[in-house]
Amino acid sequence: MTFSRLKSLRPTGSFLCMLLLALTLGLSACSSTHPDSFGEFSASIHVLRQNADAALAVNDSLSRDRYITNTVAASFDTLSADQVLELQMLQVEGDPFAWEMDPTPLFMAAKRFRTGVYSLNTTLVAYAELLAELAGAAPAMQARFDTLSTELNAGLNSAAKTIGVADLQQELAIFSAAARGVLNLYFENKQQSTLREALTENQENIEQIAAALQEAMRINALNLWQDYDERSMEVIRQLTPDAGGDPEARRWHVITAVGMNEILATRLAILETLHHSYGTLPVVHTDLVASVGKQEFSKASLRELYETSRHLRDLYREMAGNQETLNASRGAAAAGSTDE
Repeated sequence: MTFSRLKSLRPTGSFLCMLLLALTLGLSACSSTHPDSFGEFSASIHVLRQNADAALAVNDSLSRDRYITNTVAASFDTLSADQVLELQMLQVEGDPFAWEMDPTPLFMAAKRFRTGVYSLNTTLVAYAELLAELAGAAPAMQARFDTLSTELNAGLNSAAKTIGVADLQQELAIFSAAARGVLNLYFENKQQSTLREALTENQENIEQIAAALQEAMRINALNLWQDYDERSMEVIRQLTPDAGGDPEARRWHVITAVGMNEILATRLAILETLHHSYGTLPVVHTDLVASVGKQEFSKASLRELYETSRHLRDLYREMAGNQETLNASRGAAAAGSTDE
């Protein structure tokens, strides 16, 4: 993957967003004004969504490139020719927008996973923006709150199925029924204590969503390990004493194995960082609840969420760099072999 392609994956304006957030999360605590805790939460979730999507986009590309290479090789092998038939996508009966592949290639599963994570993060973004409006007691909010919360709940559960956490004992909800009831009272009295009560009622829902997202990261990590185990053994078999091959061919296999290790390590680091970010959400939400009606807000958890989100940007750049190094090493090895 070239650096220019990597730049195309970078979310537009994310640097400015992070810079503004960093300034906001600085030493502004000494200011006499009330900190815009809900606005800062919304900005943090935006950064998380942008960098998570960029990191998972690199995952998509690497898996896709490998699948193409393997399928081309299989097309020349009579015993593996059936693999070519797996290229075709199938329409899901009754749903013109849905697709399936049997078996689903890793790069398509990664694409579906990325789409689901983005949708879930978008739900969190909408929730954060909703909280900012609620804190401002926007007059127009009451008229559209029920419709908006219903739509968010539907989108949340659809995305949860996409990323493989559909087997839950109960459906996820961005707002609990109890919280919605208290919020309707808040629309009438505009009391900060009522808003705090509503968000307290909703804490368990945020914890359930965070747990579901963390479980999705664990599932995806296990899938990566399974794919790596199969591929790495193929390479290692080419390095056994009785495998034959000249030194340059063996050097090629070693380069491939080292590159696979580096890419997997970074992929796992991305998922671990996302896992940690989602684990931070309930703590941030608790701090938000505590800030309602007060002049101070503990920013420690919000800083942690921001820092882990920023770390995702560094990881997807690192993984793209690893792939470039691997491609360059392979090219050099191939050139050396041709010269001989």
